[in-house]
Amino acid sequence: MRRLLCLWAFLPFYLLNASNCDSSPQEVLTDFRIRSEFELPLNAHTGWAAGINEMASIDVDRPFRLRLQIQSEDEGDALRHYVLWYRRNGGPWQPVVDADFPYPAYASPTVSLVSPSYSRGDATKDLLPQTDHEHGEDGAGQGLAPVSTRAGETGVASEWEFPLVIRYFADGPIRIDDGDEIEFRLGRLHGDFLVSAITPTVRVRVPDQHIGGTFVETPGRIGPWQSGDGSLYFIMEPTETDNRFMMVKSTDGGNSWKEVDGQNRPPARDLEAVDAVCEGNLIHIIHMEDVVWYHAFRMTSGEGSSEGWVTQSELIGEPAKPPVQSVGLEILSDGTLLAFHADGTGITMRSRGNNGRWPVVTHEESTTRYSGIQVVQGEGNRVYIAYSDGEGNAWIQLSVNGNPPAKRWLLSSRLGRSEADVGSILTPVFSPGDETVAIVYREHDGSLHERRLDTKAGVLSDPVRVVKGPVIQNAVDSDQTGADLIAHKGVLHLFYIPEASRDILYTKSIRPGSWSDPVTLVHGIEGSWIRANGLQDGTIGFVYDAGSLGGSGMNRFEVLSGVMK
Repeated sequence: MRRLLCLWAFLPFYLLNASNCDSSPQEVLTDFRIRSEFELPLNAHTGWAAGINEMASIDVDRPFRLRLQIQSEDEGDALRHYVLWYRRNGGPWQPVVDADFPYPAYASPTVSLVSPSYSRGDATKDLLPQTDHEHGEDGAGQGLAPVSTRAGETGVASEWEFPLVIRYFADGPIRIDDGDEIEFRLGRLHGDFLVSAITPTVRVRVPDQHIGGTFVETPGRIGPWQSGDGSLYFIMEPTETDNRFMMVKSTDGGNSWKEVDGQNRPPARDLEAVDAVCEGNLIHIIHMEDVVWYHAFRMTSGEGSSEGWVTQSELIGEPAKPPVQSVGLEILSDGTLLAFHADGTGITMRSRGNNGRWPVVTHEESTTRYSGIQVVQGEGNRVYIAYSDGEGNAWIQLSVNGNPPAKRWLLSSRLGRSEADVGSILTPVFSPGDETVAIVYREHDGSLHERRLDTKAGVLSDPVRVVKGPVIQNAVDSDQTGADLIAHKGVLHLFYIPEASRDILYTKSIRPGSWSDPVTLVHGIEGSWIRANGLQDGTIGFVYDAGSLGGSGMNRFEVLSGVMK
């Protein structure tokens, strides 16, 4: 799968050799300027975030560039190798290492060098004319390396440009705050800091509705949920390289998000599959890595109420690892939890009573690859389990009162057959008005289709084509369709990501068999995941990955209102 080991061993030893004392005035950092338009050519005269030697506001999780001017007083030729350092809010100085964005190779530090839009080593021109010295030809644009590499002239002024990013959530996990100040300083390789006539500084800005972090892999229902006091909650990880369990919260309608109860987060890691069900203010969570875990989190219900993790990691089972991790969770009226997980031979159903144990209720053997589990509860403790079988078939099966699943229905025999296609069924939704279960699934040509199961008569409707497609599948090693289906206020709402545009589109169904013309909600992104939920005011909140490529920093929140009417 897509997980990477978080290593800091790649840091060159020389980065740790710079002393904190100033050097003799042979080279002086005289000027700086912050460039916010990251994709511009190296020597463009535009795209600046502020004037020369002026502090600039920079958004988190959005690459920018720092241009520096160095004035040399030396005589004769010399090799110049510089190391960039930073500090946060006057704290200790730290080296700026290479960690690309949004998908790094080894780690995700708060500040790092990233791949530039120009070629590393390209010569700079004179854009910061604040010195009496002649402009030299030794300055260069930098890239994914912590030191400059160009040989330099002396007795001149040279300019250097560094491509950078500041992450909202970094390995640790560490979160930066809106208004934090990041200062930069230049040091010599194997040496000390340059004298600085100025201190290049940026003020961190966290845009409204920005969450950052990364989606859990192969997610089911992960929020956003709304508690009794209106707070919003969402399950995610801080970074691709530090895949810890996080519950993030917003108390201002989704404008700002922070982790809740981080000191008690579940120690289990590697979130390969997560599904959850909300019971009042308690979120029950199932999570698979090499084994299957249960967690629980209590949302706040109002002033003075407690919130946080109430169950950190309770072992459900240790199945053989399937090709693609897949889980589902539901809760019956008496509080019994039903957990479903795939392994190498089929699907296992387990139940949990008040004793905290998870005995096996049944194991559905398969000679094919049962996976892509999605579950929903109807009336009368009836739980419907949808899954794929690896041979292009989609099924839905019924369990009553926690008993072994019995009758099943064939939804489609036209799913894709590769490992990437196992998650081609969206989470089904139950409509209490007409007592039907709606199931949307992706066929091998990329189109989305819907069928409704009449839970009273036990009959499936004919397939209805919802989206012509192709809708994206397995965008970032997720083995899932890039779409989400919910029921809210008696209407089916479908959010999806077309393969061609990677935008976020929306359609709804008020009457069975009829879907509205698609509407574009978010344009100009490389969408990967989306999860939605109804809110108390009748709107829908949704969280989407705007183009992390499997990395981090691109999760955002939005509210859907107008087009629902």
